[in-house]
Amino acid sequence: MTFEEEWARRHADAATRTRLDQAPAGDGSHGDLSHEEREKRQAAAYIRETLGPQVQKAGAKADGGSQAVAGGTGGNGCLVGALRGWETEKGLDDCLATWDRQVKALTTRLSGEASALTTANTLFSGNESVISSRFTRSGPRDAPGAPDTDGRAQ
Repeated sequence: MTFEEEWARRHADAATRTRLDQAPAGDGSHGDLSHEEREKRQAAAYIRETLGPQVQKAGAKADGGSQAVAGGTGGNGCLVGALRGWETEKGLDDCLATWDRQVKALTTRLSGEASALTTANTLFSGNESVISSRFTRSGPRDAPGAPDTDGRAQ
């Protein structure tokens, strides 16, 4: 095989592996690198206003029902509950502590995800503004590598 034939084959192989954003995706990916500020804002709002409160409410509901069985503090400061004094109470108390940690971890994670969506919007918008301003204020002569007025590259 000659150099030119091998070069052409490798070039063709590379071209079939390289896919730009606008090219259709054949591997199951969307091939879309677009940024939709509205969708990120809606998702963050849904997490903060709906999902987060629902998780906290569901966590408290399960917690309250279990405490009624395992025992919680009654109005007089004494422990009350159907399993008070039983070994099962200790196991259920441990499960309740684990449940509380998991609900707290989930709500913290949801809050972090909502914050990340908002931050991503801010970063994308800021980046787009910077890039846009570079295009509008600079001409072809201002671009790095563009020929200077005497024809030499900058």
